Amino acid sequence: MKETKMALELNDDDKVSLDGLIRTVMTVRETDPEMPAQTLYALLEIVKNPGITMIELQNKLNMSSAGTSRVVSRLSQIEKPNVPGLDFVLRSENLMDRRNKIVQPTPKGLAFVRKLLRKL
Repeated sequence: MKETKMALELNDDDKVSLDGLIRTVMTVRETDPEMPAQTLYALLEIVKNPGITMIELQNKLNMSSAGTSRVVSRLSQIEKPNVPGLDFVLRSENLMDRRNKIVQPTPKGLAFVRKLLRKL
């Protein structure tokens, strides 16, 4: 019997891109084996938009304010009492509107995202 080649295969360029994506995922897993995709997505948005407000981030992530706060806490220096965070972002008071916090990457967070970009 003649074997037929599946039409749903990746081309060589796609395979190279996929290898880069796999390296990126492995780098994330080395840093935090349990990091949810939404946490990584939040970090990427914060690095892309330094000084983003929590409300803007909440809208980009399509999450509740409580969920957004939990994600940002995980990325901050301290996740919760006696539990260290990743120290990838800094949350601070918005001087223009004290009811809303702003979030920006730390040098460590920026270095991590740059490391991910080099894997692509």
